[in-house]
Amino acid sequence: MKKIISFLACILFLQSFAQTMAWSKRDHLNGMYSYSQTTNKVDSNGNVYLFFSSDPSRYSTSTLYIEKYTPQGILDANFGTNGVLNINTFLGYPSTEEPHIYSFEVTDNDKPLLFIATEDGGSPKLLRLNANGTPDQSFGVSGIKYIFTDTSKYSSHYRSGLVKTNGKYFIFHNYSDLQNKPKTEIGCFNESGELITGIFDQGLKQIDYGTPYNYTQLESLTVAGPYLYAQGIGYPAMNRRISKIDTSSGIQDNSYPDNLGLYLMGSNDNIFPDGKTVVGRNVTVSPSRTDLELKRYLADGSVDPSFGTNGVKRLGYPWIALDFANIVSLPNGDFLVGIYYVSTASSGGKQNALIYIKNNGEVKDSFGGNIPNNGVPIPGIFGMGSYATPESYSLKPDYIIVTSSRTYMGASLNTSKVNFNYSTLSTDEVSKSYTFSFHPNPVKSVGTLTVKDNSEATFSLSDSSGKLIFRNQTFRNKTEIDFSTLTSGVYYLNVKQKDKESTQKIIKE
Repeated sequence: MKKIISFLACILFLQSFAQTMAWSKRDHLNGMYSYSQTTNKVDSNGNVYLFFSSDPSRYSTSTLYIEKYTPQGILDANFGTNGVLNINTFLGYPSTEEPHIYSFEVTDNDKPLLFIATEDGGSPKLLRLNANGTPDQSFGVSGIKYIFTDTSKYSSHYRSGLVKTNGKYFIFHNYSDLQNKPKTEIGCFNESGELITGIFDQGLKQIDYGTPYNYTQLESLTVAGPYLYAQGIGYPAMNRRISKIDTSSGIQDNSYPDNLGLYLMGSNDNIFPDGKTVVGRNVTVSPSRTDLELKRYLADGSVDPSFGTNGVKRLGYPWIALDFANIVSLPNGDFLVGIYYVSTASSGGKQNALIYIKNNGEVKDSFGGNIPNNGVPIPGIFGMGSYATPESYSLKPDYIIVTSSRTYMGASLNTSKVNFNYSTLSTDEVSKSYTFSFHPNPVKSVGTLTVKDNSEATFSLSDSSGKLIFRNQTFRNKTEIDFSTLTSGVYYLNVKQKDKESTQKIIKE
């Protein structure tokens, strides 16, 4: 049976601008055949939750786990059993069955949240845990709350998915009505699993591609900036389309292009907050060499000529195979590309890595430089030291958590923390980013909101349920916001200035 390569957590100080900490010690899971559903999430204290499915042998029933690591990469012994929670056992599943878990999140109050489907087509459910892995008894019944439960509307439920943004949880589900007609719907929920009735139609939105189609079924949801992108297929024509929806108002942008050729279910398409899209792919040059090609499109679906050469950036090095994994966008408009790197030169080398691409398509040379091309360091590529493919990212202001998996030649999971600080970006790069400041936070009565220049801006404030307190209040440079009459809790401050937008969590004491 194939074995996991295990090693103690280690910290590698590679250059003054970056460091990585990698861990993959899981003696409790030695001998696994493969891993899947890999997702990492980071709470407000820097703890890392790792959700994944493992198979002890080929064609066996999968076991689902959540592991909790401290910011130092050590299993948190206070979570589950010595840092590990077996979801199958936790939910009472027999060894021949496995839970159907679609999504994993960590709430703003640092509680793990699982979105689970039922095997018999019944109502899907949310499972909320405490930070120690026990059921959150304040949520539903013993930590479980069923959603989409209207028996006069739903007959059975199918594919579903969840994304989180600014305290809202958008959940789609495909279902059959009482006449057995397929339909699809998006619900907007708060952290307590309740519909936010101030958005959509009492919190629910039907997705329908119109009369040319007998029915519509959604495949995936993704959030970029202030928008929710819902991708689905209209039957029987089998036309794939994307709906663009404002996450604050719930209003759909019907002018959004229908046929961009995007496939959001895959890992190669990434929509950015400004609506631009980067598509990555491998280009085979020879039996031992693969180049990386990135192509950027504008929000209207046309090729972006300001990126690379006529919208295309191609990276290739002799003796190297750069196998594309996926993309994560950075707040300043740049982005990171996850790759699996293989060197066929005499220096050898196989590992997962990140490439830093600037907004204009150039490689940022000051990033990386710790892996070689025939003995010569490659600027812009940062190797993370594990023999696996990057799959899941959690981005924080100063670092990114990357989990990579390998399902062949010895299955393994490896998680790395790569540190980098936006304050070290060059002046021209900083000018592309957008920031605002609010203080004090937490706030007791009046807080001050400041933007970085004197141009006009607007702000909106909503509570944790999504209810708008202030909408599109206009100001210049600086303004005061009165919280004195608001109840204590979590609020979300959204600021728009020119073509930029940012949201920050505010705590009212």
